Amino acid sequence: MSWFKKIFRRNEGGEAKKTASCLALSDLPGWLDERSHHPGFEKTVQDLYVQIDRATKGLGRSLKKLEAASPPEDAHPRLLKAGTASRDAVRKQMVLLSEKLEPPLDIDSAEEYHSVILKHLENTVQKFDKARKYTAALFPEESETITTDLSQLTRLLAELGEAIDGRKRWLRKFEDAREMAIRVQEGHRQMGSLESEISEKEEKLARHRASEKGLLSELDEVKSSEEGRRRETLKEDLNKRRRALEGVEAEMADLVSPMTKALRRLIMQDSSDRISLRYRSRFEQLIASPTEALEKSISGPLEELRSNVDSLGLRNKKKERILEQIDHLLETKVLEDLKAQHADLSEEIRGIKREITEGGRETARLEDELTRAGDRISRIEAELDQARKSLAAMEKEAAKYESDLRAAIEKIAGRPLEIDMGNGC
Repeated sequence: MSWFKKIFRRNEGGEAKKTASCLALSDLPGWLDERSHHPGFEKTVQDLYVQIDRATKGLGRSLKKLEAASPPEDAHPRLLKAGTASRDAVRKQMVLLSEKLEPPLDIDSAEEYHSVILKHLENTVQKFDKARKYTAALFPEESETITTDLSQLTRLLAELGEAIDGRKRWLRKFEDAREMAIRVQEGHRQMGSLESEISEKEEKLARHRASEKGLLSELDEVKSSEEGRRRETLKEDLNKRRRALEGVEAEMADLVSPMTKALRRLIMQDSSDRISLRYRSRFEQLIASPTEALEKSISGPLEELRSNVDSLGLRNKKKERILEQIDHLLETKVLEDLKAQHADLSEEIRGIKREITEGGRETARLEDELTRAGDRISRIEAELDQARKSLAAMEKEAAKYESDLRAAIEKIAGRPLEIDMGNGC
């Protein structure tokens, strides 16, 4: 039994389990390792190993009785020969099995031992069944004893298998708890990293907002200065000139509008080669943009329109209005006057723009910086919003994992046991 004593000597004097009511998350792996020790399993295996040892010795004694047994004197020669040969086969099988039945020195190898021995036993029983007919005929009492020994070993191995399965179920609880603890620790690590990232972004956002506030203050100072007030006056003048320019362009368009239908028909006839126009491009410009068409004298195009108006298939009243408009434009030179006004206003606008640009470089610089600062702030705010949403999702998931972990630990401990997740118990 020296092998048996070696197995259990290491479990003597084990450390007493802690009875603390709070356990730090970082200490949980060690706590689980300590409690995963299953003395009930070791005691069961100890008892079964003792019984297997006894059954093995009993099988050895039964084999010796079978080997020493004498066949009946009136046994038939053929039966005697077959029975004797079967006895030898049975003895060899049982000796081989007995050599394999010695348990391992390490209880952790119980599952492997059970698996190997179970296969050997099944193989031995199968072969024994084939030889038992003749063996039992010559040596019935000895054969029955061996059958009983094999049945006992089969039962003991079945009990060992049940103990191993129970042990695996027991250890599965600890493995599940370890996996939960790892998930919780990893979740805390990720949340800590994200919280640091959020804190950095909040500080960065605060700096950019302070910078933006400083730029706004600086811009207000520039705008309230004499140069700034002059620039604002120039902007007002610029807007007035632009409105006046738009009015001139609208007036030009109104003067050309009565002739638009005739001009379109004129262009269509030129496209169909019914007539050949000298000023077609100018006509197209008059329709699209009277301002551009007036870069050159309008007299030639108007005279060409007059000379072709009869061929356009217009109603008399429409034709008369067009001719009257042509005469009006040629006589009054109103389009040329408007063009001159347009040129003067355009030049004034360009001049004011130059003054605004030259006198407002600092303002423009500050406004550009403010735009960039606003873009940066918007980007950081969006990143912060996403990070906070991610953190909220992580916290929700972590709460579930922590709840599952607490339930698993309390089940293992057999009593309420608080786990310090980092915020204290």
